[in-house]
Amino acid sequence: MKPAEAAGQPLLDLVRRQVDLGPRYPGSEAHRRLAGELAGSLEEHAAEAHRQRFTVRLPGGPAECGNLTGIFRPAETESPLALPPLLLGTHFDTRLTADREPEQASRARPIPGANDGGSGTAILLSLLPQLARLGREGKLAREVRVVFFDAEDVGGIGGLPFSLGAGVYAREPPFGPPGEVLVLDMVGGSGLELDLDGHAMDHPPSLELTRRVFASGGQVDPAVFRAAKLKHIICDHYPFLKRGIASCLLIDLDYPEWHTQADLPAAMSERSLATIAAAVLRFLQEPHR
Repeated sequence: MKPAEAAGQPLLDLVRRQVDLGPRYPGSEAHRRLAGELAGSLEEHAAEAHRQRFTVRLPGGPAECGNLTGIFRPAETESPLALPPLLLGTHFDTRLTADREPEQASRARPIPGANDGGSGTAILLSLLPQLARLGREGKLAREVRVVFFDAEDVGGIGGLPFSLGAGVYAREPPFGPPGEVLVLDMVGGSGLELDLDGHAMDHPPSLELTRRVFASGGQVDPAVFRAAKLKHIICDHYPFLKRGIASCLLIDLDYPEWHTQADLPAAMSERSLATIAAAVLRFLQEPHR
């Protein structure tokens, strides 16, 4: 096994753990169990943890949801930090319907959500103990807020929008507005090649943040971060961008299994997961240029 694949194996195991719970759509038992596990991990590693509760009204009835936040602070210094907090986020819920499924009979079933919901969650989970250690060692340049967003993938179901939970968070940020936002979604597929979000390209602060993130990631794997694909994407970064906050999205929408029953660990890549985890960790330790 190559080094990148070996580094990604524990990440893929975290994806498998989520898929083994079952589809994690709001209102499901798997959703409740995963939310509890994520909250427990944040309470274990973060300096402070918080659950922002809200309700989503799905066609089958109301579902209790919650955005989960963990705060990671650098070691105390004599002078206050000059850099604003960075929000590092992903969504942990999965889609209730498989609207891109080729077989009509399977479209009404919820998706497994290995990549779409599972990949970003696995990466952020793996980073929690490392962020705690970097904070203790004074190697974080600023406060990092890790957020597991809920109800991202309810868009188009019962008239609901995408990124509903992130919208709640952006309107009512529990710890005040972040200075910058970096969101991961669908970053575990084979042959990963990240998209560029056109909304961010039209917003100078987001464009500058994206430049910095992609420059840092390019030191890990230039092929993944070459950013040759420009698309306009609504995801969990978008509610923050609309409020004028610099926001960057790491995503590869060219994933054949997207919103289908084939979104399983077998469709994923250890190398892709390890590359994004390493790139994010590298970016978090770089000085703000």
